[in-house]
Amino acid sequence: MQPNLNVGQTSMSRYRRIMIILGAGLLILALVMVFGSTAPLRKITPLGIRLVGFASGPSQSRVSECIVSNSNDRAIWVWPAKPQVRSNGEWPLDLVRLPVRYTGLKPHQTAQFTVIRPTNANAEACRVPLFWVLQPRKKEWVDEVIRQNVIALQSRTALPGTRISWGSKESWTNYSPEIAP
Repeated sequence: MQPNLNVGQTSMSRYRRIMIILGAGLLILALVMVFGSTAPLRKITPLGIRLVGFASGPSQSRVSECIVSNSNDRAIWVWPAKPQVRSNGEWPLDLVRLPVRYTGLKPHQTAQFTVIRPTNANAEACRVPLFWVLQPRKKEWVDEVIRQNVIALQSRTALPGTRISWGSKESWTNYSPEIAP
């Protein structure tokens, strides 16, 4: 009678299989804990906008300098719109976004921008609308990358990878102080 050498191999392969399953389960649990936790919601505060002053000189009387401050504890993207002119005591409802690049402001950071009074603001006050959005957190961005790639897999279309255009779902508009005529 010959000894059965497969007995040790069977228990070894079973042990290996159990360890692989346990390792995969712990990895999945860790991923769920890391990506499944939500950050507490923070209060969104408005931008601080101040009119610094006007440029001197007769040819520059239409130029103003403004400072915008991010009082939030998250980074934001902000960009100015076309200045509005008050007409008959009313501000226009439409906002015209300018073809300018946004400015990123870290928490509690400030930036300065130049405003040129519109030519039709001869005897009326004007103001500058500022659009801004919160920059998405890394976790939110990773979640969106995964979501868009899963949708692409399910619909059998090309995968976008990490090249997605996505930002905050909410945007806000603040206005500079009135610039007197």
